[in-house]
Amino acid sequence: MLEEAEMAVLRGNQPLYERALTKARTTIDDWYNASNPRVAALSDTLAELAQKNVDPELPDISQSLDLLKERLAGRLNANNGDGEDNTGGGNGGDDS
Repeated sequence: MLEEAEMAVLRGNQPLYERALTKARTTIDDWYNASNPRVAALSDTLAELAQKNVDPELPDISQSLDLLKERLAGRLNANNGDGEDNTGGGNGGDDS
């Protein structure tokens, strides 16, 4: 059950995540002594985790990515378009 919840997190599958944690909580409540503080704490933690959103809406970064690619392309063009021989065999380079 917890592995199923873990896989749901990795896939961003909210309904499966909630179902898996609910099933785990039900199993704990049915099979273990709910008066035990550790059992109660685990059950409460599972209930709290089930409320978390594992599939948040992510911001659109495509415009920033395009600007970054343009900037990098401009930097590469500036380095290669300076009129020097950039093959490493020229005589104007610093060999240090």
